[in-house]
Amino acid sequence: MQFYALSSINDPRGTIVQNIVSQILSSQFAGISAVGQVNSVCNQPGNHCAQSSINTQAIATTVGQASATGGQSAVEVLTAGKAVSNNTFNQLVPGYAIFFALFGINTAAGTILQEKEDGTFRRLLIAPVNKYALLGGKLLAQFILTLAQLSFFFIIGYFAFHLHIGSLPAVIALLIGASFAATGLGILLVSVVKTRRQLNAIVPLVVIITSAIGGAWWPLFIEPAWMQQIARIGLTAWAMEGLNGVMILGKDFVQVAPDILGLLAYGLICFVIATRLFRFEQKTA
Repeated sequence: MQFYALSSINDPRGTIVQNIVSQILSSQFAGISAVGQVNSVCNQPGNHCAQSSINTQAIATTVGQASATGGQSAVEVLTAGKAVSNNTFNQLVPGYAIFFALFGINTAAGTILQEKEDGTFRRLLIAPVNKYALLGGKLLAQFILTLAQLSFFFIIGYFAFHLHIGSLPAVIALLIGASFAATGLGILLVSVVKTRRQLNAIVPLVVIITSAIGGAWWPLFIEPAWMQQIARIGLTAWAMEGLNGVMILGKDFVQVAPDILGLLAYGLICFVIATRLFRFEQKTA
């Protein structure tokens, strides 16, 4: 019997299963079955057993103890990664940090749309600055703001809720990747929608759906496999899979490298599509 459990030194479920198998299923039922088998053999035609020589209690005890030992070895507790302390905030803090960081897209991206609606963005294009450099400056500000927000959550979580950070380089890389992906998603939304009102309707819908199935509110690895694959459409799944791996399952930088690369690729794809769709000047009728 293979029992899958979270990688935690405080998880008692494996011991409970072993006790159930060894003490109840193995020892009790094996002892009773052994006594019944002895009596069955003695009562067969041609066999004769002196009843005084059959110590049912001794048979049940001996067979039960042997079965209990075998039952313990028959239960294998499997975990992933190294055992770390079980802290609920290791899931909650990263989840809500990503959740609120995505809502920050509404403010940063909405600023560009607001400037385009007011005509101030067109005036900025008159300045002797490359238009892509102008847009890049705004995106850099959004990237720094998102990274600062995520870092703030983790710093507070570390000191207030005793987060298990694990591999610090891996966590830093994941936060940078998540900020980059969120910035790419922001400019992509700006390129698709035309007004701030449309953005205000789309961002909450995108954030809530990707957070719900992407592991922001519960560990991604407890979801069905098909849902985990769908969740990768959003950046939340890539970020939370990596952060859960480092902070809950004890993975190192190399083991979460696919998630880091996934976040960087996610942001890069968003940037490429956005450069095709983004309009520096609003079209007039």
